[in-house]
Amino acid sequence: MVLGTPNVDSGAAGKRAPRRESRRVTAPPPSSPGKPRFPILPVIGFAAFLLVVAFAFALGNPHSQAYYDYTFRIARALLGGELGIHEGVSWLNELVPLNGWFYSVFPFGSVICQVPAAWWQSSRGSTEFPARETVAFLGAGIALFAVVLAKRYNDSPVRRGFFVLWLLFGTWLLPNLLMGSAWQIALGYSVLGQLGALVFTLYSRRPLLAGFFFAVAFGNRTEVLLTAPLFLYLLLRYDTLRGDTGDPSVPFATRLRQGWLVAALFCVFPFLLGVSTLWYNAARFGSPLDFGYTRIPGVLDEYWYKPGLYSWQAILMNVREMLFVPAWEARTEFPYIVPNQMGGSILSVCPFLLYLVRPGQRDAALRRVCWLAIALLLVAVLPHGNAGGLRFSYRYALPMLPWIWLLLLDRRGGKITVWEAMLWAVSVFFCLWSAYLYYWTPFGFGG
Repeated sequence: MVLGTPNVDSGAAGKRAPRRESRRVTAPPPSSPGKPRFPILPVIGFAAFLLVVAFAFALGNPHSQAYYDYTFRIARALLGGELGIHEGVSWLNELVPLNGWFYSVFPFGSVICQVPAAWWQSSRGSTEFPARETVAFLGAGIALFAVVLAKRYNDSPVRRGFFVLWLLFGTWLLPNLLMGSAWQIALGYSVLGQLGALVFTLYSRRPLLAGFFFAVAFGNRTEVLLTAPLFLYLLLRYDTLRGDTGDPSVPFATRLRQGWLVAALFCVFPFLLGVSTLWYNAARFGSPLDFGYTRIPGVLDEYWYKPGLYSWQAILMNVREMLFVPAWEARTEFPYIVPNQMGGSILSVCPFLLYLVRPGQRDAALRRVCWLAIALLLVAVLPHGNAGGLRFSYRYALPMLPWIWLLLLDRRGGKITVWEAMLWAVSVFFCLWSAYLYYWTPFGFGG
């Protein structure tokens, strides 16, 4: 054998093996099973839902909503370096005249929330309050946070949507927010801010963002500040539904000591807004605790303020307004059943609230916090001498709505029962019927 020559079988000598046609096989591209695909269709559907909600809130009132624009006017003045306006406005009777200026009694946070709208309008050369756009923004924002917060529980999409739609279209939120006045806008921001704070407390623990939205809430409704300790508790406690890891048996006092940074981050924006509010009050009225309400011309001469802005006598009046005053009036001609334009019981406009007393819970500690939050807000609201002017149901219960909604959401999941569906449908009908009568017929405010 010659070195380097292949060893060939002698029987195959002189014969050539047939050549096989070589085919190049292309391997499939490597797959990455660990990398999830971007859920483009759910995102598009969610964005479409928010857009529909925004249009529903924007177009629900065909009339102008720009008249009672207290906070927007002060926000425009603030952009010019002033805390008030030079001339009074005849229909804005809650402006306080003092030393040649006219000031608003709305808290500083509600003015700050209107600064972006004031800047946007000034850049367009307009001085009109964009109430319609603001209402649309609030509706879409509330829907966004409600959808995210509903994902905290492993309920079916149908059940989550059931509760989100009830919050938007089955409560006293929509008919009041559609008025678009400064009072209703402030209440809407309090609902939006609390829901945002709850999202970044219960769903994803982000204390700085939770504090920011909490500042939005109490900046528009000062009584929300009473719930600050409850948010701190929810941030620091061990929460399995939030996906917390670690030892659940660690006492809360230890968690409080170890979580000082979480508490500090939550307090950043509320502290800044609180200090700014005290300065804002002192710069206008000479006292950091003077919001100016008693300075409104003639306010203390009104019948319901005879005992003072806050009094024990007002508690029974507010309880009656919130729970027992009939919210509907019967007529002999169309539309036959009409809402009381001066309020009415939240139970009679939203019978789905009856499920608050039904047993069943998934987070006992959260339920106790929700009831305590409602009680604290009631302590601040019930002694107030006036339940409000033109309104749908008891509008001062709006800051309690996020906590009421959480209580209902926390009940045991499962299929929607027939009674749940019936009370839900009645509540949604009452809400939409009232909005229609208020803003699209001569009966209501637009007439």
